[in-house]
Amino acid sequence: MVVVLAMKAIVSVELAVIVHALMLLDDPLLSLPSTSENPIFRLRGSLRRHPNNRPPHSPLTSEPPPFPPPQLVLADKLFLLKQPDVQDIDKVGFKEDVFTFVKDHDMVPLYETLVADSVLDMDRTLLDSMRAKIDDELKKLDEKIADAEENLGESEVREAHLAKSLFFIRIGDKEKALEHLKITETKTVAVGQKMDLVFYTLQLGFFDMDFDLISKSIDKAKSLFEEGGDWERKNRLKVYEGLYCMSTRNFEKAATLFLDSISPDHQHNDNYPASDEEIPTIDYSMLLSDDTDQRSIALQLLAHACEEYGFFYLVNHTMPDDVLKTVLKRISDYFDPKTVDERRISYKKHPSDKFQWRQNANDGENREYLKVIAHPKDQVPSNPISLSKVTEEYNNEMRKIALGLARAMSKNLGFDENYIEKALDMKLGFDVITMNIYPPNSEAKSDIGLTDHTDPSFVITLMQDVNGGLQILSHQGNWINVYIPHHAILIQLGDHLEILTNGKYKSHVHRVLVNNNKVQRISIVTLHGPSLDKFVVPDTKFVDDENPQTYIGMTYRESLEANGDNLIDLQSSLELIKLA
Repeated sequence: MVVVLAMKAIVSVELAVIVHALMLLDDPLLSLPSTSENPIFRLRGSLRRHPNNRPPHSPLTSEPPPFPPPQLVLADKLFLLKQPDVQDIDKVGFKEDVFTFVKDHDMVPLYETLVADSVLDMDRTLLDSMRAKIDDELKKLDEKIADAEENLGESEVREAHLAKSLFFIRIGDKEKALEHLKITETKTVAVGQKMDLVFYTLQLGFFDMDFDLISKSIDKAKSLFEEGGDWERKNRLKVYEGLYCMSTRNFEKAATLFLDSISPDHQHNDNYPASDEEIPTIDYSMLLSDDTDQRSIALQLLAHACEEYGFFYLVNHTMPDDVLKTVLKRISDYFDPKTVDERRISYKKHPSDKFQWRQNANDGENREYLKVIAHPKDQVPSNPISLSKVTEEYNNEMRKIALGLARAMSKNLGFDENYIEKALDMKLGFDVITMNIYPPNSEAKSDIGLTDHTDPSFVITLMQDVNGGLQILSHQGNWINVYIPHHAILIQLGDHLEILTNGKYKSHVHRVLVNNNKVQRISIVTLHGPSLDKFVVPDTKFVDDENPQTYIGMTYRESLEANGDNLIDLQSSLELIKLA
């Protein structure tokens, strides 16, 4: 059973790592004959045939594919050398392969260990040659680090330190590899990159079956995921933890983790294909940091996210956790199925341009929502008072975050920090909150929760109770699944930031699916807009011969009414505003 589960996990994540762990486990499952009838040996064969012996990886992974997979083949052969059921003639071949691998990768520490264990014979000339190569390579790596620290930026310094870490992994010097991975971590800001460093550490742990290192690394990875992290890395961590559980004989938990890593809740619908490419994560506290170096790094990451993506996760922000929990609870209470008739009657008593309630279940939309004006004058219905009060508190906190982002973006665009705030007159900004409840798929009339669209405004902020369904279209025309980290905010750039920057920063098409939702999902979405009477047009700074003006100017009110809708409908008119 365990083998079957492991094979299923291999299909989805980290093939080489799982095979390696199975090889190293001293388990009855591994005492089967070394033939094609043994599923473990069939897995080994598939590993050897895998192109470059590299595991599948995301095209947006910030690090190169981990180097240790070729060493897993080495671990396989070292394991086979110790098995009594492997024929001596085969062991001769394995021994030759081990020697060649060690020699080609200058693995001095492992070579000395294997000599001491009488696995390999001592060749003093070879040993001296490998040591000389290591000294020469270390000199070059140290020179690159010194050059990066003196002449280049923070990212180049980090890459130089990472190269040295990977070098020590390549030669099998575990202690120095761990030491330099820690140094690289001090130069690392992005959560995804930090996670990759933990994965390198885990692979070192699994190679030596260092249970203490594995356990601590898994705990560290879980802690990092509280700050952010994409779904692919989360699945990878589940597999690592599953392997750890297998090695400690906790097969029940291992099976659960392997199955969870390929849970049907996160499989893709063939009708709406999307990838789990990594979405940038921005640390809001670093944007406000008094440390100029940290703030500079955070601004660089923000600029990259705005230009290359147009959306990102925001972590370590100032939204109080209790405010988020309370507003989600109040929204859930408001959408009680037993009181839907009361909501329908209440909505009919109010003008549709002040707040809007709808319940839709059709081919193009499956959701119930309440849409309210939150700024400059709060129009949240007073009944229920509990929802009105907490929504006002939530929006006050979220506006502070949106203004903080506006100041950071202004700096990145080469202006004074108040540029966007003034250019869009955000002090009188027209902010609208939409509270959504999407049904479980068992109650939906189609796969679509909300069809493809962009949104007007400066930025759109989104928080939710559970993941599922949201997809964004990238610059490259690929749909990406959104898995928002715990207590993170999804930030999407709005149409009017695109207009102001003449397309330098772009808004993105997104949609909501309900086809895989096992439970209902609540989201609270805020469109932080310019003031209604603000005339928004591309700034001349972004217009030149190579970048002619792409959008006509109009007031925010005119753009919201361009499609014949009420202001609160917040329908995008970007295609109407674009010049032919």
